[in-house]
Amino acid sequence: MSEGRERGRGVVLQVVHFIRPRIRSYLAGLIVFAFTEVSFYISIPLAVKMMIDAAIQKDMTQLMRGVLLILFVSAIGAVSFVVFMYLFCIAVYKITASTRKETFAHALNLPAAYFERNHSGDTLSRLTNDINALRNSYDWPMWNLLVTLLSGTGAAAAMVILDWRASSFLLASSVGFTLLNMRF
Repeated sequence: MSEGRERGRGVVLQVVHFIRPRIRSYLAGLIVFAFTEVSFYISIPLAVKMMIDAAIQKDMTQLMRGVLLILFVSAIGAVSFVVFMYLFCIAVYKITASTRKETFAHALNLPAAYFERNHSGDTLSRLTNDINALRNSYDWPMWNLLVTLLSGTGAAAAMVILDWRASSFLLASSVGFTLLNMRF
């Protein structure tokens, strides 16, 4: 068990080694890009609720607030989504490029005996497939994990704000179903 844990820790340290030179742009892109999407997911339904409530109550000021909120969130989201998606993608591409360069430089320094023992196609496959697998550890799956965690937390907070009784029942049942799924 501890051998697997040590190997996992070693892999994480290798990933961090490659990300470290671009950590600021990577984290800024990843975090703000995820927060932008999550804020859009959460604020638009709340603004629509505000507008529906305003229409039912015939309150034009509240209706305009809802419309302005949607316009504001959409405008801010459009700009930050593009900017921080660009930052994230550029950081990922540069991290992958430096990983490829470093790995290729290492392959050039291998002794000739290595190439006599190993097929060149296997080495080339390792250079491409392993780097692509490594990229999958810090690329979109990381962003997807962060968006999922933030969306769940934000949705739970919005539910509690709207109706704490109904949300406590829903949250408790979702924990129960999660534990049940983990069991089976």
